[in-house]
Amino acid sequence: METSKFSKALQQYLEKLEQLESATPASAIEVVVELKTLPINKSAAFSKQDKIKQIKRSFNADLGTINNVMQDKGAEIIDTAWINKTIKMKIPVSSLNELSNIKSVENIDLPQQLKME
Repeated sequence: METSKFSKALQQYLEKLEQLESATPASAIEVVVELKTLPINKSAAFSKQDKIKQIKRSFNADLGTINNVMQDKGAEIIDTAWINKTIKMKIPVSSLNELSNIKSVENIDLPQQLKME
């Protein structure tokens, strides 16, 4: 399995699943997918609202592509955040490699709980 886009935490989790032999190809896990950030037009002619629209439009296009490809593989989108270009989804372990091959995917990680410092 190609794991270059998998976080260290996700790689360790998958290794533990293999060791326990508890993961079947259909076993699903929750992951957070970070999308690549495309350069935005920083021209002075564009207002802040125009730049935000451009970011949202780019995110929604990438989200649509991922949803179209992965829905047939049994993946389910749970939540999205355009502001930081992330998608939380439940996906069969067997489909992680295909998800990582999507051009707009930068990183795949396990969900992390925020902690106060």
